[in-house]
Amino acid sequence: MPVHRPERREHPHVFLLQDHFSLGRRLGKVTPKHAEARATELPASIATEATEFEFFAALRTGGYDHLEFTPSDGGATEHWLACGDGSWVCHTTGADGSYSARQGGPSRLWSRIESAYDEWHRLGKPSRERFGFRVDRDGNHTVWLDSPDSTRTWPLGG
Repeated sequence: MPVHRPERREHPHVFLLQDHFSLGRRLGKVTPKHAEARATELPASIATEATEFEFFAALRTGGYDHLEFTPSDGGATEHWLACGDGSWVCHTTGADGSYSARQGGPSRLWSRIESAYDEWHRLGKPSRERFGFRVDRDGNHTVWLDSPDSTRTWPLGG
């Protein structure tokens, strides 16, 4: 079976694109009435900066686009993430250092990132070098942890 190990890059997103036009198309019309707002303990940087977890977050969510901006009214910097299925999150940090997430769409993207973060910790916070990739005879793409024969695997593209 062909095996591919991801390479470390400055911004190692396999699935994440910082394409603002793509993000806009994915977000469509976002209105507060379609959002669930709540506090979160995790900073946006865990899912938006080039970290060991960011790779795993993209793997477990199917990938997302990211945009960061500060509103012209002087409000808190907003981190917007959006998936191809229309799921989105707007993450902000309050003046007191607290984090909040507004999310909407068919699934709760930030909740999925938080679940992935918990899973990543349970796995021992593996670095990206411990992951590999295989394609089977039926064309199924799978990411594995530590070994192609590992029981820790995740399908891609479906």
